[in-house]
Parts: sequence; structure tokens; C-alpha cells
Amino acid sequence: MQNNHFFIYPEDSKGNRTGHTICILLGVDKDNSPRVYYGVALCSNKDQFSYKEGRKLALERAEQAQEKRLA
Repeated sequence: MQNNHFFIYPEDSKGNRTGHTICILLGVDKDNSPRVYYGVALCSNKDQFSYKEGRKLALERAEQAQEKRLA
């Protein structure tokens, strides 16, 4: 099964990055009904921000949410 996903990088009211990376995963459940799963990665203000690490963590968490639903 192929999953489509995309990422969202929220900003505050001043346009500054909040440090969140949100992954939206489009998939299906065990009944083959369309579902949306999500995962969130949060970077601390003290961390060096990394798009690569944020995307990796957020996608892993979205996939874990999907696996729980399929179990």
C-alpha cells in the first residue's frame, strides 16, 4: 500500500517558525476506508532546528498512528 504524506511547518503571528513539524499521512484503515493520520515533532528553542530530523520523526509518528489503527 502506498501512502501519500505532506508536512506543515507552523508559524506564530509574527511569521516565526514555532519549531513544530506536522506530518499528514493519507491512508486507509483495515476496512479500506480513507483515513488521515498525523504525527508531530517539536523542536526545543535550545535545539538546532533540522528539517530532516523533524520530518523523519513526524512521519514515524504518523506511521505509528496508522499501524495502531490497522491492528
